[in-house]
Amino acid sequence: MIDLSTSSPEPADPTLGRRGFVGAAGAATAALTVPVLAAPAASAARPLRVGVLVPEDLSYAPAGASLVAGLALGFRTAKHPVATSLVTRGVSRGYAGATTATAELLATKVDVVVAGVSVLTAESIAPLCRAAGVSLVVAGVGAHVVPTGTAGVLHVGLQHWQAAHAMGSWARKNLGSSLFEIVAAPDAGYDAVYATARSFQSSGGALVGRAITHDRPVGTGADEAVAAARASGAAVVVVHASGRRAAEILAAVRRGGLGAKVVADGLAVDDAVLPSVGSAARGVYSASSWVGRSTTAPVRDFVHAYRAAHGNRRPDAFAVVGHDAARVVAAASRRTTKRSAWTSTMTGRKVDGARGTLLVGTDGVATSRISIRRVGQGRNLEIDRTARIGGVPLTLASLRTTEVAAYVNEFLGT
Repeated sequence: MIDLSTSSPEPADPTLGRRGFVGAAGAATAALTVPVLAAPAASAARPLRVGVLVPEDLSYAPAGASLVAGLALGFRTAKHPVATSLVTRGVSRGYAGATTATAELLATKVDVVVAGVSVLTAESIAPLCRAAGVSLVVAGVGAHVVPTGTAGVLHVGLQHWQAAHAMGSWARKNLGSSLFEIVAAPDAGYDAVYATARSFQSSGGALVGRAITHDRPVGTGADEAVAAARASGAAVVVVHASGRRAAEILAAVRRGGLGAKVVADGLAVDDAVLPSVGSAARGVYSASSWVGRSTTAPVRDFVHAYRAAHGNRRPDAFAVVGHDAARVVAAASRRTTKRSAWTSTMTGRKVDGARGTLLVGTDGVATSRISIRRVGQGRNLEIDRTARIGGVPLTLASLRTTEVAAYVNEFLGT
């Protein structure tokens, strides 16, 4: 990822800067049109036309389909069900061709656009939505701090960076006082990387080292990274990676026999991907806004409804994001009929979601409490909960500029 800013301050540790890593370039793909019908009408009113930018070609293939399934369920099971027509366009890797796809959706006279995209991509399509008088709801991972100047956009994501920040302070208090980071180069530009380290340090811990993997033409460098972590003597080792890269690093951690406590990004060991990670995930800690095996009423009710609608298949994190985005849109549509005012009308409002109560902040970001998890018995078990993180903590204030960090191919593909 790369930051185009020339004025925002760098972190105290210059090796952990947004400018430090660049992802590989990618090509844009053509948008697809797949009409989807949601809930039956709850009244005689015209169905709400919801334009959906569906992420495709991701390392986790079901993400887009899960997002759409979650949206449909969220509208149908809302306290006041909303009759909807979902109009979809595919966006390769969550950014390529997003501007064209958004223009196509707006041309069909949708009432709102729900986008499974990154913060950077949202910045590029927001002006189109504003010009059309249509609200934009970003339903993504939430790996980047939302920059200043994004008025008119609602963010109902997985709260990835907030979870990483919560894990940093929790790990310092519960796992140890020294931290070593193993970061896969293609995942290094996410603000979640900064969030864990800065939170750990601000809680009195020390960052004693860092190793980068997957930055070479041959091999992964994972075993060398684990050796460096072991030599550092760190009490806690955090792995920032996703998909196959995360599985490779965790396998190397298992081979290396580390005595440290191991922490990983929430999506790296999400229940949906645990079968591909295998025994290497056993005992790994993570933080997430979602725990699929939680016994709390909102989670239990959502899981039951989703499995009933989808052949007993359990929902994943992307279905949760879709569901909760639908609940926010449903609440906004009841408060005002002015399509462009949905964002402002939801500020400070609470919405019941699959993760419990969501609170929409003044920055348009919906947040909930964060769960601390540990993998055991082939699933994530909730072992603690932390408070919601609203706004941007002082430890990350330097990241909240008018610029956005992202992969180079996101700049080329939007």
